[in-house]
Amino acid sequence: MRIGAVNQELGAITLDFGCYCTRYRAVTHGFGAFTREICTVTRKFGAFTREFGAFTREFGAFTREFGANTREFGANTREFGANTREFGANTRELVFKQE
Repeated sequence: MRIGAVNQELGAITLDFGCYCTRYRAVTHGFGAFTREICTVTRKFGAFTREFGAFTREFGAFTREFGANTREFGANTREFGANTREFGANTRELVFKQE
């Protein structure tokens, strides 16, 4: 009877260890799934970052072009102002000549 009790105790310990192993395996699988999910999110964030970088470069090019156009517009405006002053002077001169 004593050997039977020892065998029964060993059987209970083995069963407990088997349950522990099963739980450990489930936790390990869960952690693996979590790790894969983190990798997927990281890849998607990397793709977003690359796309945002491309957009930023494109926006920078647009901004530089807009700055060049603004400078050109300023130069044209100054030239128009000079032409307007010259036209005003010519008009005054013409008016004085007619008087």
